[in-house]
Amino acid sequence: MDSQDRDQPCIAIDAHVHLWECHSVASVLNAALVNLSVATRSQADGLSGIVLLAELGAGKQFARLCEGGGYPPATGWSFQELGDSYSLLARKETGEALLVIAGRQIVTSEKLEVLAFGTNRPVPDGRTAFDTIAAIARKGALPILPWGVGKWLGQRGRTVRRLLPVLEANGGILGDIAGRPTLWHEPGLFREGKQLGLRILCGSDPLPLIGRERVVGTYASRLHARLDLRRNTTQALLSRLQDKSITLESFGRRCGSVGFVTDQFALRRPMVNNTGGVLPARD
Repeated sequence: MDSQDRDQPCIAIDAHVHLWECHSVASVLNAALVNLSVATRSQADGLSGIVLLAELGAGKQFARLCEGGGYPPATGWSFQELGDSYSLLARKETGEALLVIAGRQIVTSEKLEVLAFGTNRPVPDGRTAFDTIAAIARKGALPILPWGVGKWLGQRGRTVRRLLPVLEANGGILGDIAGRPTLWHEPGLFREGKQLGLRILCGSDPLPLIGRERVVGTYASRLHARLDLRRNTTQALLSRLQDKSITLESFGRRCGSVGFVTDQFALRRPMVNNTGGVLPARD
């Protein structure tokens, strides 16, 4: 980051957030506020960061937030729709605010994950990744292809390589997550994507385990731009993310190797006292 960037407004964005059944909305937002605010500068309306919400299947978390905070209610938070159907302002009683953008996580026929931001409508699972990315772009939403444990290897890795120019042609972005261990080298497909002009947007991707909501905002991206919340908020944000002349950089930390192994083991254990296994998203 050069000295000119240091003087510019910037906004911190966690580009991969789930609301799992074992995490309260308030605890997720509180973590996001604390962790994203340290990297946000010179934004209006007390804006401390942006959360891109990745809902699964027919999940209706965003709609529930628009109706007043979800269930159970998010104590200490209020919610205001911003008029474009895909964004809302979550404001804490102390005055700080987060921008929440509606989005979806789709599982393709190749068992790859694709994120769609700027839409609150379910996107069908089971299509090819190629068709899914094109369909997201046709909706005017932002397609993101996130790294996943074991999902960019072998046959699926070869599919990802073929997807890179398709993603670039559809205005898409690659995604990195906090769960990629710090000791692992940067995936070669990231390097290939950057050579094609693809940008990388980072997110926490909290696991459905009790207490893991604390990672929200700890690994994210910083966009060097000012965001106006008065109109066309979602499209303004997406266009800035796609604008390669605007600086986009990662900040924060990914998990360590011990934490990675512990989490992967916990995910594969039979559920005990609601702390293990993959819990369904709140609908």
